[in-house]
Amino acid sequence: MERLISGLLKHRFHTLAGAVLLLTILQYLSGFWGVDLSDFWEHAAVVRELAANPLSPGHPQLLIDAPHAFYSPYALAAAVISRTLSLSPITTLSLLGIVNLVLLLWGIRLLLSSLLPGSGATVPFYALFFILLLWGDGAWLYSGFLHASVVPHVLPYPSTFAAALSFLVLHAYDRLQDRFQLSLYSFVLLGSSIIILTHPPTAAFVAAGMIALTVAANSLNLRSAVLLASIAATSLILALLWPY
Repeated sequence: MERLISGLLKHRFHTLAGAVLLLTILQYLSGFWGVDLSDFWEHAAVVRELAANPLSPGHPQLLIDAPHAFYSPYALAAAVISRTLSLSPITTLSLLGIVNLVLLLWGIRLLLSSLLPGSGATVPFYALFFILLLWGDGAWLYSGFLHASVVPHVLPYPSTFAAALSFLVLHAYDRLQDRFQLSLYSFVLLGSSIIILTHPPTAAFVAAGMIALTVAANSLNLRSAVLLASIAATSLILALLWPY
């Protein structure tokens, strides 16, 4: 027992992340997972419409031929999964909620481990612990506020996917500052454009994060300015090419 407790403490980030993942899966299996939040039904309607008419979707809620703000790459991916596997939009979004949680936990660990390589799992553990619990009384039940009371409800949401992707994009950008790699650069461009289309407020966080990482690395020079400008311009151009 002592060895088990010692092992759990040694790998405390993985222990906490595993506990969050397990509790979320159990909650989903029990059928209670936040469908009471009204936005969920709009997201489900979007996935349903894209799955039924992927090339020429109409409005997901009204009988009019009009676009919809939620027609994002995330919604299209969910629709493709729903159509290919013959799953309902609700089931598809439920499964993607688990995927989003794994990506979020992985992204937090990757980014913080690269920023503070000598900290081991200590900083990622406390970061995840405080993200979930350090909100005080009256925390908003709103997507983007990833505290323990709301996380299970908003995992299927595009905002959660965008948050998870933002950590991965910032991790790739941090590595890109050390040495230019086309694969990392392409991932940052594609990831940034997907975030812009999926959840624009998160794009502002990514932009601020890139600037902060550049300043923290003391690399305010012509190379870093060109890199930032090219990422911003190209990401916006890619987003403008989105056909929906």
